[in-house]
Amino acid sequence: MQPSNDIVYRVANSDSGTYCLYHVINYLLPCFITSFIIISFNFLLLLI
Repeated sequence: MQPSNDIVYRVANSDSGTYCLYHVINYLLPCFITSFIIISFNFLLLLI
C-alpha cells in the first residue's frame, strides 16, 4: 500500500507547480484585460 501512496504523492507534487501557474494565469489574465479596457477607454475619452 505504501509505494502506491508515494507515487501518488510524487505526482501531486510535480503537478502542483503547473497547477499554481494555471491559477496565477487564471486570476491575472482577467485583471490585465479589464485594466487594458479601462486604459484604452480613457485614451478614447482623451481623444474625443
